[in-house]
Amino acid sequence: MKKTIRNWLDTLHEPERTEALSNMRPSGITEKKDCQSEAIAFAFNWSNTPQSFEYWDNICSRINNGTYYNAPQHTPEELKGKAKVYMREAAQGDPKPSVLPSDAAERKTYPILEVETLKGIIRDLLEIV
Repeated sequence: MKKTIRNWLDTLHEPERTEALSNMRPSGITEKKDCQSEAIAFAFNWSNTPQSFEYWDNICSRINNGTYYNAPQHTPEELKGKAKVYMREAAQGDPKPSVLPSDAAERKTYPILEVETLKGIIRDLLEIV
C-alpha cells in the first residue's frame, strides 16, 4: 500500500520518528512509497544526518527482517494459521496452565473483560478460522 514518506516515518518508534522527520526532505510530504524501509531510504541522505549512515541502515535492516517492532511481524496468513491451531487446542479441551499470579492481591491488578467483549473476541476469531 502506497503512503507518503511522512506517513511511513510517523509509524517509527521514538526517537527515530522525530529524527527521521527532522531529516526529511520537503518532498516527503507528498512523495509516496510502497513500504517503510523504502520511505526511509528516500526520505533523506543518510550520510548527511547527525545519526549517520550506519544508524539508518541498522533501522532499515531491522524493519526488513521483522525485528524493529520487538517481535517478528506476521502475515495475515500466518496469523490465521496460528489462530486455527489455538482454536483446535481450545476445542480439544487441553487446558493450559493459568498465567495469572497465585497472589489474590496481584490478580486484582489485571483487567477484567466484560462477557460481551469476550463474545466479540471469540466471534472475530471464529471468522478468521
